Amino acid sequence: MQTNILIIGGGYVGFYTALKLLNNEKIENIDIYDIDQKKINNWKNRKNVINDNYLDNFLNKNPSIFKKLNYINKINYQKYNYFFISLPTNPLISKKKIIFNKEEKYNLHTDLIFKYSENIKKINPNAEIIIRSTINYNDYKKFDKLKLNYWPEFLSQGKDIEKNLNWNKIIFTKNENLKEENLKEIFSEKDFRKLHFLPIKESIIIKIFHNSFDAFSITISNLLANIAENKKLNFSNLTPILNELLAVKPRVKNPGIGYGGSCYPKDSRSLFNLTNSKYDLKLLNNLDKYNLKRRKIYKNYLNEIKISKYILILGISFKGQTNDITDTPTKDLIDYFIRKKYNFKIWEPNLNNLNLNKINKKINSNHLSNNIDNDLKECDLIFIGADWEIFNNFLINKKIINKKIIDLKSYLPITNYNTHFKIGDTIN
Repeated sequence: MQTNILIIGGGYVGFYTALKLLNNEKIENIDIYDIDQKKINNWKNRKNVINDNYLDNFLNKNPSIFKKLNYINKINYQKYNYFFISLPTNPLISKKKIIFNKEEKYNLHTDLIFKYSENIKKINPNAEIIIRSTINYNDYKKFDKLKLNYWPEFLSQGKDIEKNLNWNKIIFTKNENLKEENLKEIFSEKDFRKLHFLPIKESIIIKIFHNSFDAFSITISNLLANIAENKKLNFSNLTPILNELLAVKPRVKNPGIGYGGSCYPKDSRSLFNLTNSKYDLKLLNNLDKYNLKRRKIYKNYLNEIKISKYILILGISFKGQTNDITDTPTKDLIDYFIRKKYNFKIWEPNLNNLNLNKINKKINSNHLSNNIDNDLKECDLIFIGADWEIFNNFLINKKIINKKIIDLKSYLPITNYNTHFKIGDTIN
């Protein structure tokens, strides 16, 4: 029987799912269903549909993928025997305030996933459905009823594509009807050996814990860095020693405003659905409050710099090498600059691919850098808002000289100019 695969949702997760399945040389082509006609047209014109520099390079080296993947806007449910659902499930939350309590649970919008699953089962009852989207913990109840499979994703946007395609373990929950030999039809032999089968509850929990772990690490690092600052200690000097002492434990993350994007808030907040303890709820609620408050600490340092010309913001996407502006911390910075009428300019390599209206509708052409080399020389102060590799190259190649820098993401490896959010020595 021929293996016909359809992926529903052609965004980041869906696209990487397709690339992962193409590790199996037996799979000649895969269809990807998406409602975005612009994305479909771009793919037909051999253009990358995902804003990711690493992925651009990967497609340039592997042009045959344009022939193997086919974006479509209509589904023939009878045609396929494997369906992978990778739809977005982000919840709608208040932009003004986020409060979690017993009455107001934080739930992802997963209804569409299960509507598609029900339709598929009605029309094509023998088809296997594999869910790749992030789901709520209580959604496990629907998996037995609909005979679904779950393959949680742990992708790292803005990272080398090979790392995403070569994870050393694949978490998978299969229903009782799906045989392991059937999985060999869709996974390569190498990937099949990486499959780690878990019950559905455990798979969902691991997905939530994985990204919550990083979010909590950021919280603890920010807390410790705050204490160090108050004691007039340099937290940057402490982290190497702490990391050595905690070698068999979680790494110490660099403190910063790196809490945002499509993963950390969504998965870490899902923990609210897993606890009934008022003490735990209080701690978890403070996770958001604490990290959101840290975004505003830059205001304390603006008064230390005389702004005669303008401020340069390097990077507004949440993660460098991508176009992810979901809940990006840099939005607060730009909102503040516009409200206080600061002169500023924005630059990152991906600027033309970003929907700046989602950041602030008052951003105009005067706020965009048209000559980055000149702006690096002329600006009074530089904010680093994302972890683009090119920003570190600016320092290495001496394109930034005699400038004050505030590294909001604590990303740059050159640390002699910057302690935790403080304005340190001028770059020479």
